[in-house]
Amino acid sequence: MKKVIFTLALIVGEIFLPLRAFSQNSLDSVLVNINNNNKSIVAYNQFLKAEKVRFNTGLSLNDPTIEYDYLKGTPADAGNQIDFTAIQSFDFPTVYGKRKEVSRASIDRLGILEKEFRQQVLLEAKLIYLKLIYLNNFESQLNKRNANAERLLVALKVKFDKGGVSYLDINKAKINLSLIQNELRAVLDDINESTQQLIELNGGFELEVTDTIYPIVEKLAPMEAIFNKAKIGNFAIQNIQKGQQISEKKEELNKALALPKIEAGFRYQSILGQTFNGFHVGLSIPLFENKNKVQAAKQETIYFGLLEESHINKLRNELEALYNKAKSLKQGMTNYNHLFNEMNSEELLNKAFKLGEISNIEYFMELQYAYLALENYLKQQRDYHLVISELKKYEL
Repeated sequence: MKKVIFTLALIVGEIFLPLRAFSQNSLDSVLVNINNNNKSIVAYNQFLKAEKVRFNTGLSLNDPTIEYDYLKGTPADAGNQIDFTAIQSFDFPTVYGKRKEVSRASIDRLGILEKEFRQQVLLEAKLIYLKLIYLNNFESQLNKRNANAERLLVALKVKFDKGGVSYLDINKAKINLSLIQNELRAVLDDINESTQQLIELNGGFELEVTDTIYPIVEKLAPMEAIFNKAKIGNFAIQNIQKGQQISEKKEELNKALALPKIEAGFRYQSILGQTFNGFHVGLSIPLFENKNKVQAAKQETIYFGLLEESHINKLRNELEALYNKAKSLKQGMTNYNHLFNEMNSEELLNKAFKLGEISNIEYFMELQYAYLALENYLKQQRDYHLVISELKKYEL
């Protein structure tokens, strides 16, 4: 047991304690760059601009109608007839106000969609960034493992030449070194892949994440406070609420469209040398054109109301799962920290060597336990920050 404690203390003293420092500027910088450079955000914004123009179309009066008829009479003494009509049709006056309300609400909804899309992109970037911090830490640990394994192999070869160890010990050291180097190559591949993903999100502009320090996480607020904040900042729910508002506006618009339409204009007629001119007035009663439209809008409003309830329930369940996971991971990290902080690596190291408790090969074996503990800690640390980012994504 002393051997395990000694090895853990030694490795933790070299690898773990430096991770307690902090700097957040890199993360902020990365998110700002991606917010400005991401091609999907730029393309989506351009699409929304086109949609805004579309929603502002059709709010004015209908186009006027102009008709001209020239009728040649037969026989010749019958004379010719000319008819000219200019007509402007009008919806009932309240229709225009209702159309503008629907248009404004629809444009507001586009703003919500833009924020939701941007939030998703930034969250993806943040999760990749946090993964790179973990990979950088893991690479650093593997580099130290690799250096230790190389030193151990050299020491064992010297002892082997003097007859102090067997060839089996040499093979164990070689296998251990090979495994570490293979794992190191895999981690470097993961770093390159994640970096390329981040560069893609940054519109192709170069980004390099060398941080080994996670952002500071404030103490978790009570679950209900987090839920209330997330409910307000959840753009999916805001989108549904705006959709319900638009349906209500459409219901009012369709009721207004059921009112009579008016035509007004000027008419001129010339026949047999006589001319007639005057006003044209017409009335259109929409008995069939808007049938069931009001009822359809009512059903759509009910649908959005039910959909909002469903999303709120889903949000609560997701947040509760993330919240419980975050608390569990935090407790695991705290347990590791308590264990590591209670160790005195230098004292245990001197005592172990003075008592002759640790040989080279024993040290090699005990390293596996220490590395496993550190790997578990690093993974818990990574998962904790990933969960916190998911939990607070509505703040992006």
